Amino acid sequence: MKRITATASFKPTGTDQLNHEIATPLVAVGKDGRQEFISGTAFIIGPGWGVTAFHVLEDFAWRYNQVRFNQGNLNTSFQLLALLTFDKGSHHLPLRVLRAWRANPLDLAVLAFGVASDWPEDHRWKVPAIDLLPPKVGTPVFAFGFANPTVARTSDSPYATVNLMPHTTTGKVIEIHHEFRDSSRLPFPCFRTNARFDSGMSGGPVFSNATGHLCGVICSSIPATKDDEDHISYASTLWPIVGTKIDASPTSLSGSELYPIMHLFETGVLRAINLDKDGVAKDSEGRFVAYADYDPKDWDIPPPAF
Repeated sequence: MKRITATASFKPTGTDQLNHEIATPLVAVGKDGRQEFISGTAFIIGPGWGVTAFHVLEDFAWRYNQVRFNQGNLNTSFQLLALLTFDKGSHHLPLRVLRAWRANPLDLAVLAFGVASDWPEDHRWKVPAIDLLPPKVGTPVFAFGFANPTVARTSDSPYATVNLMPHTTTGKVIEIHHEFRDSSRLPFPCFRTNARFDSGMSGGPVFSNATGHLCGVICSSIPATKDDEDHISYASTLWPIVGTKIDASPTSLSGSELYPIMHLFETGVLRAINLDKDGVAKDSEGRFVAYADYDPKDWDIPPPAF
């Protein structure tokens, strides 16, 4: 039998690829319509709904002199924009991030997008198949994001020049941290991979090569120092996100009652695989707590080599 391997790679990705219809760069624009800054990646999880890494939002807040990124309503000193590309790069559709909620203590944030008045009425959102459980050790994975993007504007130009630098990276799952890796830097469920994650790719989607399902979110990386060394990269596991507290509904983004986003999965607004293995409970202080029902031992055994 042929032996299947997962060789790490890192390659530019043209705008004709499907990834651009799912993932988007995040661009902040100052209230004056200038002072643009581009950083991080987000992706679609349902019509008008997205996910990114929370530290990307915190970085935007710091750059625009905010103490921290606000939860829920974006009472910020800047606008946060996204851009999806369609029809093999032939046209682009802008989105505005209207709301954002952190999936505390995860490095994840749920986004609610607003669309322009000329948004096509017949638009069909491209949504990846979401698997809430982590990929197993040894699983080949690939991820997508905008690596080291830049934005620049000359003093006499009303328009900024953006270089997105989209890249796809591949590798395999090396280790799974089912509860947390440590108590400070990665205090949440995540998994390690040898795929290369560059700055700007944070918040990008990670997919299982075995199934094609979305299985994680890029959150952290330590680059290799030698050519023969592996990158040490981490992705957030998705199952805890169902406990994220939001105060919006499919029909209104100005709700008052806080409830777990699990409700949107249970009502079919958002869809996911292995939802039956996830749940949300309230702790003694009334906080929503997500849990997953699977045996970690079944995930930590590498598959046999053929």
